[in-house]
Amino acid sequence: MKKPFAIDSSWWDELAFRECFSSSAMSYIQTRLLPNCEHSPKNPKDIFKAYSLPVNKVRIVILGQDPYPNVDDATGLAFGIPRYDKLTYSLKEICKHLPIESFDPTMEFLHNQGVLLLNTSFTCEVGKPDSHKAQWKDTGIIDATIEVLNNYKVIWMLWGSRAKEYRSQIQNPVFEANHPAGVRYGHTFSPQFDKVKELIKQQYPFEDFKWVLPF
Repeated sequence: MKKPFAIDSSWWDELAFRECFSSSAMSYIQTRLLPNCEHSPKNPKDIFKAYSLPVNKVRIVILGQDPYPNVDDATGLAFGIPRYDKLTYSLKEICKHLPIESFDPTMEFLHNQGVLLLNTSFTCEVGKPDSHKAQWKDTGIIDATIEVLNNYKVIWMLWGSRAKEYRSQIQNPVFEANHPAGVRYGHTFSPQFDKVKELIKQQYPFEDFKWVLPF
């Protein structure tokens, strides 16, 4: 498989070495699953967008579940949306813990500061959440990502039960929370943004990380 659009060469070297893109599961996704369904993200070029962030620039990983199942909502960055005028349920819950007036719902601001915004599944069929979870798990791409980042100073934020399944593989600090969408089912979402920011200050004292836009 050729290097997908948007993946930084530093990631491609690491993930290709671990055979994620040569697996039978990845081949099935690319040649049979996606061409035969309406999928989210809509643009195939966005599927690996999170990996446009170079490996050595990653400071935080937020690991969620799967892309928004609605047409045109998913961007390839977990929890991000392409516009400001329509907050999803998950983003509304996230914004309860941050100043909403200066929060960037596209998540590009966080991405550019070193936040790797991943889901455990990179695609789903439109209108069918979790529809591709088994196929993406079989690629081993999240396992390989963890293996790579275990060699760097990175903080992980695992949101939801699917993300927490990877806890035992991670050799860096981990903050766990329920998935923000789970609040509607009576769960509590406690992302611990302040604690993560404090730890970032300790690990990278010369970097001024911010969760929200510096208005």
